[in-house]
Order: sequence, then C-alpha cells, then structure tokens
Amino acid sequence: MDPASIFRIGTSGYSFPDWVGPFYPPGTRRQEMFAQYVRQFRTVELNYTFYRMPAARTLERLAQASPPDFLFWVKANQRTTHEHDRTAAAEFLANLEPLRAGSRLAGVLMQFPQNFHRTVANRQVLRDTVEDFKAVPLAVEFRHGSWDHPATYEGLRERGLTLVVPDVPPLGDLFHPEAIATSRIGYLRLHSRSAAQWYAGAVQRYDYDYSDAELAAIWGGVEPAGRGGGLHLRVLQQLPSWPGGQERPAVHGNRVRSAGEHSASFMSLPVGQQVRTHELSLAKKVSYSAFRGS
Repeated sequence: MDPASIFRIGTSGYSFPDWVGPFYPPGTRRQEMFAQYVRQFRTVELNYTFYRMPAARTLERLAQASPPDFLFWVKANQRTTHEHDRTAAAEFLANLEPLRAGSRLAGVLMQFPQNFHRTVANRQVLRDTVEDFKAVPLAVEFRHGSWDHPATYEGLRERGLTLVVPDVPPLGDLFHPEAIATSRIGYLRLHSRSAAQWYAGAVQRYDYDYSDAELAAIWGGVEPAGRGGGLHLRVLQQLPSWPGGQERPAVHGNRVRSAGEHSASFMSLPVGQQVRTHELSLAKKVSYSAFRGS
C-alpha cells in the first residue's frame, strides 16, 4: 500500500471568509478558495450537505477542480439522520453521481444526534437508513452512549460500515467508546474534551485547544497503525472557537487553528516528515494509540 494513502487530512468545509489572510492568501475570493484548498490537502468533508441537498452541478465542478487522488466525504442531509425521512435518500444519492463517476467519493457520513438512543425503534431506523444508502460507503457516528454496545460494533462489521469514533468529554450520556475499527477505514471525529462547556452552546462546546503534548501523542499513536498497513485512517476534528464565536483559522508557526461549528478538520495523514510539520499541526488530537483492525 502506498503510505500516502494510509492517512489523509483536510477540513470539514473549506469556504469561510475568515480564512482569507490567516490561511488563504489575502484577496482570495470565495470561488477561488477550493483551488487554494487542494494545494494543501487531499480530502475534504462537505458539511453544507447536512443543511441543504447537494446539487449535482456543484459537485461536478468540485470533482473537476480536484486532483485525481482527491477524495470527498459528504455529510448526510438532516432529513435522513435527524428527521428519518427515507424519501431524501434517492435525491441525495443521485446528486452524488459526479463524485462517484470521477472516483472522488470516499463515502457518506451519517451523524445521528444525541437524542437518537439505542432503542428497538431506532435500531430499525438505522437498518432502514443503511439499506437506503447501500450504494455508497458509509461512516456512522453516534452521539448517545447507549450505542456503546457489542451488538452495535458487530452489526457495523457485518455490513462493512465504518464506525466514527468521536473524541468528546467523558460525560455519562455521550458516546465515548474505545477506538474500534469495524471496517478497513478508521474514522475519528474530534470535538472537545471540555465537560464544562459541552452543553453551553455550539460555540462554547467546541472552544477547546489541544496542547503540543497532545499533538505529539496523536502522531505517536497514529504512526504505528500506518506502518502496519491495511488500514486507512481518517480523522475529522472539531477545532476550537475564537473570541466572539468567529469561524476563523489562524496560523501560528506551523500550527493551523480554526473555529466554530463548521470549521472542523478532517485528517488524512501521509506518513513522513510532511505529517510531522504542517499536516500534523492540523490534526490537533487523536487520543488512541492505534486501531485494532477487524
């Protein structure tokens, strides 16, 4: 396996005006941001698709503007994960066709809300959702701790689904499992470790910065998994907020910090010196030593 394919890094969203200057060159216009973005990263998570349906024309433009090895994770629309509207699947999948046709689609991220508990009814919702989206690779994120159950992981493995492991504070009702691989893709979403701020609102929830020591521990844990081969690790990070709740990255040396609910960082690290400098600085936190592959 090509080491560069083992780890990837990118961000959840890329079109933020406050990134102009700190990250994008001064004067960068919104329509020029993606061209700048792909110079730095080989993957992105499209987050806007949670709020509105993706348009095939838009995705076709993004696919055409991306390098041949670039990959997109696309967040499922809220009609699917939060409203349980099965009629949304067909339109959503049809509009992903430009990414699929160009071999640019990594998969669809299903993020279920914290009030989605592991009940008989919700297990059926999950089965139905997986069936509706069986045409594409899926990564599933739970927020409620009731899903931390052996049957959850076994069910994901049986269906070839990727478990998203969220890094969250150790609060009793949050989904906070050990990092477990249920497919050949490991997926970490990195939110916050501040229990005091988790329920204080979206801005405060993600107002957490990670120390250099935590950053070093990230790479110390991820590198052995990369050397082992056979497992692709993808990490999505929720980065800290800035005063006033601005969504803004700032570059300090080789560290890039961003802010707010929609400026998470999605990590896919190539192995080597490049990781240890600029790309690892975006990773901010991976608190697991290595995935135990299934």
